[in-house]
Amino acid sequence: MAWVTKIVADEQVEYRLKQQAGCAVVMEDGANTVVLDDGEDRVVDYRLRPEGGADLVWMGSGLADLGLVEGAVLDEEGKAAARLIMNGCDPRTGARLIKGTTSMRTHEKAQLTLARAVEAIAAAAEERGVTAAELFDGKPKQLRVFEAQQRKVTDQGERARLQVGTLHKLVRAAGLSLDDIYDADELATAWQYKDVRTDSRQRGWDVVLDLPKSDSVLQGLMDSLDEREFRDLVHQAKADTVRQMETWVGYAISSKDGEPVRVATGGLLAWSVEHQSARPVRAGEPGDPHLHLHVTVANMARCEDGKWRSIGNRGLDLYRHASALDGYFKARVRALTFERFGVRRERNERTGAWEITGIPEQVRDGFSRRAALVDAKAGADASLTEKKTISAQTKRDKLDADATEMRTSWRTHASEMVNDVDAMVFAAAPGRPGPDGGAGLDGPGGGPRVPPPSDIAAIVFDPKTGLTANDKLFTRAQLLAAVANSLEYGIGGEPDVLETLCDEVLKVEGYAVFVPPVGATLMSSNARYTTQDILDAEALVMQEAVDRLDSRAVQLAEHQAQAALSVFEIAAG
Repeated sequence: MAWVTKIVADEQVEYRLKQQAGCAVVMEDGANTVVLDDGEDRVVDYRLRPEGGADLVWMGSGLADLGLVEGAVLDEEGKAAARLIMNGCDPRTGARLIKGTTSMRTHEKAQLTLARAVEAIAAAAEERGVTAAELFDGKPKQLRVFEAQQRKVTDQGERARLQVGTLHKLVRAAGLSLDDIYDADELATAWQYKDVRTDSRQRGWDVVLDLPKSDSVLQGLMDSLDEREFRDLVHQAKADTVRQMETWVGYAISSKDGEPVRVATGGLLAWSVEHQSARPVRAGEPGDPHLHLHVTVANMARCEDGKWRSIGNRGLDLYRHASALDGYFKARVRALTFERFGVRRERNERTGAWEITGIPEQVRDGFSRRAALVDAKAGADASLTEKKTISAQTKRDKLDADATEMRTSWRTHASEMVNDVDAMVFAAAPGRPGPDGGAGLDGPGGGPRVPPPSDIAAIVFDPKTGLTANDKLFTRAQLLAAVANSLEYGIGGEPDVLETLCDEVLKVEGYAVFVPPVGATLMSSNARYTTQDILDAEALVMQEAVDRLDSRAVQLAEHQAQAALSVFEIAAG
């Protein structure tokens, strides 16, 4: 899956500009790699080795609006531009492009625990034999502030905090001093940050594009020329995926006559970085192969009316299309690696991942030692939070290893699992398919060996494993992901090829049924559907109920029926 992490703090931006991305693999099953990220990326210290391909690279069609060039490497000047962009500013002038002010907040270090001041005021009133309100005689404004802060403390307890300047005025009005309530160092820090404001606006997102374990293993064991070309194909798939992301997310919301309207933009502002390995498990040797990419996307774009706005309905559409982006990226990698290296795949029944034929399961597992270590210590059924904790506790110091040392270590480990590493690599990537290889055959998706829409429909709408196996409804965004994931040989890179294929799948009779929209309709791929088998099942249930009416079949007592209706009404809102 594509893991999307919101970026709200300067520290997160800085982490992603140090060719690091705050990631630690804690659960890996082939189809899904879960990457955890804390608020300031302090839990892990993942360092890219000088292994090649680790440059930060500009991505997105919107860069031209700021005088930047897509595909260019971010030098120090580029990193300074990225910082300004993530702060909603023009990197050329520093002028703020996102005009909203509601995101400006008091710095957290300028705030003090409110409960201590409220308690001190109450104690002072008791000592003087008056009510707390009487301490504010002649000061109605401060009395109203105090009563509001009392309610806040009642609701939030110790979590309630107030800016030091406002708090100073409040306690002074009651005849007290902050010096008598708070620790001197704590109070000094609060005064130091009194006028500092932070931008709580969502700066952007970190989107992780990962691959099945067998792709990482194959790339890690190839010779230097082939592995470089393999990674180039992955980056081509990344570029195609960012273009697809722009189609789904690269819009903004404005208003016209008091109603929200969708506005086109010039494209996204982003940069990417490649990681080739996971964190080390054994001291003194590199981590296992784990090829994945981080794409950092800024939360702003220039609209067709010249104004800069947040994108994708404040990023909601990015989350909605995360699985579709992941499915499209992997499908492009499958197509490109088949066309160039003849890589064939088989679907893992447990995970659903399209693993490379020729890379045995024991080798994939043998190169998943980090995830296995976390599972062993936390338990396979542990929550993500528990695994995150174990991951932080078991991390090893980073290891500087150049590409040659890293690849030598991987081949040594592989030779402990198979007799002939080169033979395994050749079996997995025998070379460009010949005339009978099947590449480039015509089909609705334009890529190699794309099945007919009827075959795809049978897969994505399968009653036991398809889109409505566990849910009554699905959206077009979910269909996009399911169709992309169903394609063994991937999909072509032509614009709208996946959208066209989904349209063809929806037209196959006997499967998808359109459901009228509800709520906002501005987001991408928001059409809703169910499947005919769901409608048939509902009709059967209704008919059976009608047929048994007054037949003295099994019945619910009136109070049981009322309870069932109440539960349904609550669940349905």
